[in-house]
Amino acid sequence: MAETILMDVPIHYQWLDGSAGRPAVVLLHGLGSCGDDWVLQLPALTAEYQVLTMDLPCHARSGCPSGWPSIEWMGQVVVGLMDALGVPTAHVVGLSLGGTVGLSMAVRSPDRLRSLTAVNTFARLRLYSGGRWRIGLRALDLLTGRLEQMGHLVAEGLFPGEDQEALRQVAAARLAANPRGAYIKMIIALLRFDLVRHLTELAVPTLVVAGGADTTVALAAKEQLRDQIPGARWALFPDSGHATPMDTPDAFNATLLGFLAEADGVPGPTDL
Repeated sequence: MAETILMDVPIHYQWLDGSAGRPAVVLLHGLGSCGDDWVLQLPALTAEYQVLTMDLPCHARSGCPSGWPSIEWMGQVVVGLMDALGVPTAHVVGLSLGGTVGLSMAVRSPDRLRSLTAVNTFARLRLYSGGRWRIGLRALDLLTGRLEQMGHLVAEGLFPGEDQEALRQVAAARLAANPRGAYIKMIIALLRFDLVRHLTELAVPTLVVAGGADTTVALAAKEQLRDQIPGARWALFPDSGHATPMDTPDAFNATLLGFLAEADGVPGPTDL
């Protein structure tokens, strides 16, 4: 684990260079969580790639700026960390909030991305009927300072299965650990985020991953990415929720590795 200062903010990160000289993969977590979310992907990825995980600004062990950060600003922080580590280009994989950061990077710094994998994310946040009550309760808990209760509420939506208690407990603890002010700043950043008009301009190889049972981001928002990003690949996991890398790790890892190899021009099993 390491820390550096970027744009006057302490950023906590982990750089795994077990496959030195190979392409790099940058993993960006979701709202209220941290870089540890990707533990189920690291064994598969480090066998073939250098891997960078980080706590995004205003999350976990990283700092938060005094003003109101934007998603675009967070993308600049990620690029700054790549610069600090001497990483000219990378495959960027982002879940939810991390996916919006990846989309912003693909628009504003396309030369730094080898590819983009956008997992259960969106180009513009829009509430839909299936998730409005959860958003309302989350906002109420935030306003009243009940972050532990909010953490449990969100975790139940992420991992509703009877066999997912361990995942629920981890998610709830991570969410509850967020300072209320930092979490509110991230909510505002997401509400201000809008890249819809830029989707047709994306020239980065893109894989859109969708959990069919996601109750946080509507399927239509992910289909919009698929339909408007030129040449976008599509991977639907019908029984997966919002946290596809965690609740469907084996299938997700296989799909991700196949896409990364394709983006790098490496023959996969079907090409041999």
